[in-house]
Amino acid sequence: MLQLLRQLAAREISFRQAILAVAHFVSPTRFRSGDDFNWKTYHLHYNEELQSIAKTATLQLSRTDFEIRSGALRFKEDVSLLPSHHLLYRTITQMAPSSVLEVGCGGGDHLANLSVLLGEACEVRGVDRSEDQLTLARRRNPGLVSKLEVADITGKCNLPSSELVYSHAVLMHISEKDNRFQRALTNMLHSASKCVVLIENWSQHDFMKHISMAIRETGKDWV
Repeated sequence: MLQLLRQLAAREISFRQAILAVAHFVSPTRFRSGDDFNWKTYHLHYNEELQSIAKTATLQLSRTDFEIRSGALRFKEDVSLLPSHHLLYRTITQMAPSSVLEVGCGGGDHLANLSVLLGEACEVRGVDRSEDQLTLARRRNPGLVSKLEVADITGKCNLPSSELVYSHAVLMHISEKDNRFQRALTNMLHSASKCVVLIENWSQHDFMKHISMAIRETGKDWV
């Protein structure tokens, strides 16, 4: 709560964002799952967050915003990416996968940006547990309309098979209650044929322990 007040005072978030954050915190649905958010209404908070971030950072890339020299991704000086976004794009472009799946794709900006960065050589797809989030993604990035589907990775689900599967600030918000976090990781490893990229706050869970458990469950020979 104190953090919210500080962010309001510094105008880092809007009053509506603060109200939505409080509503998420006291939500019975959130308490039942143990997750950080009530995913049924998270799209409201997320849309506000995107608007705030867009005031100071670049969220959607065009083909003139970057160049690739000797395999290295370089952005133009007027492109201001968040550090975690820059890391995500640099990592995945270096791997040059033929297919990518984002788990928890939200507004779809990462997938749309990867489509721009990787071109037609890479097929991009995304899943999110919220249809409202996917509606937001389709509105922000019309090119993704046919590439998105609903899936709850904390339960039994068959994710599309992809060479590379990644998440950005998603698993860190999932609770270990009722084995939810472990199922999410295992589902991601099942889906990936070559690699998994996790841009997450690793202090939120013992990621290495759970990754080791997921590897044993999938039976894949990961390097």
